[in-house]
Parts: sequence; structure tokens; C-alpha cells
Amino acid sequence: MMLRTRRQRLMNARRLPADRSSGRRPRPHRRSAFTLLELIATLLSATVLLAGLATTVAVAVSLLDTPQTQSSNTLALELQDRMAMDLRYSTTLSTPNSSTIGIARTSPVSALPEQVAYSIDSPGLRRKVDSNAFATLDSAQAGFVASSDSYAVPAVVATKSTCLQSVSKAATSGSSNNLSVSIPPGCIQGDLLLLCVSGGFATSGVSVPVGWAAIRDVSRSPIRQVVFYRYCGANESAPVTITSSTSNVMAAVMVAISNAHPSNPVSYSTTATGYSIIIAGLPNVLEPPTSNASRMLLQFVAAEGNQWPGATFALASYVDAAHNVASPSSSPVSLGVATRHGTYPGLSATPRVGCASLGKWVHTAVEIEVTP
Repeated sequence: MMLRTRRQRLMNARRLPADRSSGRRPRPHRRSAFTLLELIATLLSATVLLAGLATTVAVAVSLLDTPQTQSSNTLALELQDRMAMDLRYSTTLSTPNSSTIGIARTSPVSALPEQVAYSIDSPGLRRKVDSNAFATLDSAQAGFVASSDSYAVPAVVATKSTCLQSVSKAATSGSSNNLSVSIPPGCIQGDLLLLCVSGGFATSGVSVPVGWAAIRDVSRSPIRQVVFYRYCGANESAPVTITSSTSNVMAAVMVAISNAHPSNPVSYSTTATGYSIIIAGLPNVLEPPTSNASRMLLQFVAAEGNQWPGATFALASYVDAAHNVASPSSSPVSLGVATRHGTYPGLSATPRVGCASLGKWVHTAVEIEVTP
């Protein structure tokens, strides 16, 4: 019995691990790498995180660029407006070289011929009038150009818009019962004619030849202003005569507009009156609540006295179309006309018409609808 027990002990000793003397069990084997599924899951998670980070960076960059983008857009609108104003009075266009556009026009202020040139070479877009030096309007180079008859031209899409063709004006040098105004030069059949008559005939009857329709009639004694319209006929050359039932000072301006709506040309009109004391009571620009860039908005302002002796209407964001004075020795009447396309969103305050002296004024705004 003793022998069997000893033999069993020897056999059990052989089955024990070599480190039995330490009294510890063998440790299990550990993996030293990730499985394929774990790697794929990790890569997918990292991709999602990187995509989110990239989106955040893109949004942040776009927010930082917003002021610059808005500034560029504002500058582009200003340049477009400036060129439109020059082209509005142009008589001929020329391309003296591949980077210059020449515009021959009649100055809306002095009524004298002048040459306007635009250059699109380095350092960007430049403009000059007559022999004056070029003024840089935009230092950025043109992003793209097209070629027409071997000349580089801006690659733009033409838009339909009303256009001020030409202006004629007349005024009495004293009191009179009638006043004749010529048809604006270059006017062709179908052009819209606007006739504004102003003067000291607030209580008088005013008549024009048959065919004219009144848009607005406003007065603040002794000043009165009436705006008429009609379409130009074929080969018109005879002047239009305005008649007053009493003898008064009168000033008139006739404006020819192309591309106006053929049957419903007036999309908006309104009037205002007031009294100017130089720093207060000045006429505000009258604008419709909504508009578009193709419509033309005209401001007609008549006032007692020679309110704009510098031969300019000087209305912010508008271009002078005419300045006229009926100037007897006693009570002169000033008539100013300014135009622009659509409403102007960039001014912090509504523009006002400056007046050089005390006096009453009347104001009419007319917006012309573009042809459909």
C-alpha cells in the first residue's frame, strides 16, 4: 500500500508544470495586434471625425470671407452703375486698342462734347475724361475676357434696360404765356418722351398739344409742376409749345427714353412739396418700395430762386439729366432732373436735394417700366 501511494505521487509530479516551485499557474497567451474588423471600424470613425472637422473649417473660412465678398459685390455694382451712366449719354463708341473702350458723349452737366475712356489693362479698370489722367476704379485684373473683331471685350450677358437717350430744355427770361421745347436730338419713333413744365403759374391753366397725357400735377403757390408723357412719332422735328393762361416764368425739360414699355410706361409716380431753409426742409428722394435694375427712376424738382447755380443738380446716387433756370429779374425758378436705374440700397440715409437759398419747392418722381 505504501508502494502504490509513492508511485502515484511520482506520476502526479511528472504532470505538474516546470514552474510548480513558484506556486503560480501559467499565464494565458495575449494577442499583440488588432483584428481586421477593428482596423476597419477605427478608420471609419477617423473618416467621420475628419469630415466634420473639414466642414467646420470651411464654414469658419466662409464667415471670415463674408465682409470681403460683400465689399466686392458693392464695388461691382458701383462700377456697373458708373459705366451705365456714361453709356446713357453716349453718341458713339470706339475701341482704339484691345484694352480700351472710348465713349463720345454730351456732358449731362455742361452739355458740351466730351470723351470718356475705359481701360482694362494693368493695374485693372481705369477711367478718364478728355485729356485728364486715368483714375483707377478697380485694381483687380479682369477675370475673363472675350474677343470680338480682334479686340478684347468684357464677357457679359446683355440685359434689357431703359436708357436715357437725350435731353432738351427751354426757359423764359421773363414772364410769358408760352414756351417752346425742341424734341430731344436723336429721338426715334417709339421712344418715350417725358415733358416736365415748372414755373410760377400755380393758379393758371396750362396746356400742351394733343397727344400728351399728364402723369402728375403738383403745386405749392406760386410754384407748379406738371409732368406729361407720350411716344415719339416718325421723323418728328417740330418743337412742342406749352401755353399758360397767364403770363409767368416757365422752365421745361423734355427727356427721350428708349426701351420703355410700349403701352404702360409708368410703373410708379408720386409727388411732394415743401419749404427749404437751406439746412432743413430739403426734398428727399422719392423712391418706390420695390423696383428692379432695368427700370429708370427720374426725379423732377422745381424751386423758387436759382437754387443750383453751379449747373448741377447734385443728388447723391443719381446722375444729372438736366439743370434749367427761368430767370427774370424778380423771381427765378430752378428746375432740376436726375435719373438712375432702380433703387439704391447702399446709402445709410435717403439722399436729399440741396437748395442754395430759402424757398418753396415741388417734387415729382416717375419710374419708367422697361419693355417686356
